[in-house]
Amino acid sequence: MPIYLCSLPDTKKAGRIPELITDDPAAIAAFVQRWDVPGRGVFRCVGILQEGARRRALETISHLDHVHVDIDPRTLRETSEEVLRKLRQLPVQFEIRNSGGGFHVVAPLKEPVAKGTPEFERINQVRTRLTQALCGDPAPNHAAALLRMLGSHNGKYGGERRPVHVVQEGTAVDVLELEELADLLDGTQLFTPLPKANGHDRAASEPRTAMEHRPVDVGERLAAMAYEGPTDSGIHFTQLHVTASLLRAGVCVDDAVAEVLEATRKAVTGNPKAAKWNWVTEEHGIRRMCFDFINKNEELAVLLPDKLHDAWQARLGTGRACPKIVFARHIGWHVRSDQNGEAEENAKSGNDGTADEPKSKRGSFVLRPFVPFDLATLPPRQWLYGRHYQRGTVSATIAPGGFGKTTLCMVETVSMATCRNLLGEQPTERLRAWYHNGEDTLEELNRRLGAICMHYKIPQEELRDWFFMTSGNEVPLRVAAGYSDLKIDEPLIKCIAAEIRRNQIDVAVLDPLVTLHAVPEQDNSKMDAVVRIFASIADSQECAVELAHHTRKLPPGANGSDYVAADIRGATATRDAVRAARMLNQMTERDAEAAGIPEHERTGYFRVDKVKGNNSPAAKAVWRRFVNVDLPNSDEVGVVVPWDFPGQGAPSPQMAAAEQAAESMFMQLLTRLTLEGRTVSDNVGANYAPLLFSREAEAKAAKIGKEALANAMRRLFAKKRIQGATTGKGGHRVHCIVVI
Repeated sequence: MPIYLCSLPDTKKAGRIPELITDDPAAIAAFVQRWDVPGRGVFRCVGILQEGARRRALETISHLDHVHVDIDPRTLRETSEEVLRKLRQLPVQFEIRNSGGGFHVVAPLKEPVAKGTPEFERINQVRTRLTQALCGDPAPNHAAALLRMLGSHNGKYGGERRPVHVVQEGTAVDVLELEELADLLDGTQLFTPLPKANGHDRAASEPRTAMEHRPVDVGERLAAMAYEGPTDSGIHFTQLHVTASLLRAGVCVDDAVAEVLEATRKAVTGNPKAAKWNWVTEEHGIRRMCFDFINKNEELAVLLPDKLHDAWQARLGTGRACPKIVFARHIGWHVRSDQNGEAEENAKSGNDGTADEPKSKRGSFVLRPFVPFDLATLPPRQWLYGRHYQRGTVSATIAPGGFGKTTLCMVETVSMATCRNLLGEQPTERLRAWYHNGEDTLEELNRRLGAICMHYKIPQEELRDWFFMTSGNEVPLRVAAGYSDLKIDEPLIKCIAAEIRRNQIDVAVLDPLVTLHAVPEQDNSKMDAVVRIFASIADSQECAVELAHHTRKLPPGANGSDYVAADIRGATATRDAVRAARMLNQMTERDAEAAGIPEHERTGYFRVDKVKGNNSPAAKAVWRRFVNVDLPNSDEVGVVVPWDFPGQGAPSPQMAAAEQAAESMFMQLLTRLTLEGRTVSDNVGANYAPLLFSREAEAKAAKIGKEALANAMRRLFAKKRIQGATTGKGGHRVHCIVVI
């Protein structure tokens, strides 16, 4: 019966994965001799494949002739010597192999068991129980796992090639003997694992290798998944961890997507917000997680659907580097190669990556007749954050200098890179985010980033490999220049696109636009060309690009007015070329009075207004405010946080408390003024209660303004705690408010 062998590089890098499926001992020996070389390792599938199988996967396994547990001492408190001593003391004499970095515990079976039989299921169950009892790595706990080939070498440790060899011979056993051992060890662990950690609670000093080998209980994690639950049980993080675990366990992409999608449906059942859940988008996001994980772990390409797997192998066969699974709106999921801009050419020509198709001649133009299509098959728009950042498009944030656009964009970028809900908006998935600032030094940017992490309690280690930051002082990005003739820096543009592609950037925030070019801002044709350079990058690299931009100076007499779309600085082409734009406006004196905000604090609050949204519906404005964060170096840095205008935000304990305070203040002042013989009214005028009350010392001290008191008055009328009345005699009767 055929077995599966492959050769993988010692470090994660792209390249061909040599494979062999055979039952010929001579061919096996030749393969090991050919590929057991420095920089590579030889692996064998633990299961025996079906006759005629073309690939390694759970569905192509025919038999199992042994049970295995892979133990990595790096995840345990015991030393390798202590691990080996305890394994030798077990009542069952296992075959123990030194894998060059850990131990493979192998129990040869007296008779191979066939897939589809009750014994096969018992073998899978007992292997899981032994993996838990022996604190083994859960990733290879399946029938299609890969283990290093006996007699080969492990060179992953500083270039030293350690032999994979047997340190204790084992005796053949049957399923019943293994079940008895599992019963004996039931509820215990032979070793002491390192404390569990995840991307949020791992200490900065903890080795990454320890975290990367932590077990993930798929069933337990899926059962605990909850909408808007704590980080570990949140839907996105659960999906992220479980998809990786399923793929490591040899589950094919389609099956992994189906299992996680079904669990997600159950997790949101009964939640009112789930009624509008876009399940097409959800399935797309889960599939993206799977493909992203395979892109980083090329040995798992065998789990791809057949068409993509064949395309992947064809790419490797051409000798081109870095095959990747990517999505394009016009051709769907496909394989491309990250070499010399080939990806863009394939996308433009419609090549799905299965072969090298001849590129069409430049300038060719073919009209094709309309063909009816199914609306249900159209891929949904890929919103990345807040219905503003959209994959494949350019958007803009506009504000005068000092209003907070830089800090807002940085907080949002960190939110996307960590998939944390920092500003009241939950990112749809964890994204690789790049923030570039053309004005500040990297030192200043680090201050701002450090303050954000401190305030939101984000370990900086969590940003590793997901957040990228550059400064224009070190990395100037001027893509175009020229006051008379437009000169486009094509090499720089290609470099930007290549770096986005190489680092798999999902969203690029470039701040501000004026540092990205040297052309006249009033020139429509030139500014249109500049913005469309970034639109082309967004489209070709399937990422979102955000441009921060300034406003023009307001005309005389307009001070205090809100900025609108027409106030974007420079040519109107800048506004027209972006697909979405939002404007930041500082809190006005009127709003400050209504919200009970003192004048000296007013500029610390701002409103985010959507002023253009080609692909999204109109949305209400949201409020933000600054808080000061004291850094350990004694610097004070402002950080943007969410804020709800009184009476306008979503219900929350804080809002309920604010409403209660406003109602109590209204009743307190109404009672006092009534006792003093002063009447107040609910009609707008000189005796308007909210206006008069907001001027009283108690209301000023409590920072409760006219708007909050007006809302409180309406609620008190509805609760029948106050009512209108008429007082006075004859022609001096007046309308007033009294306590019921």
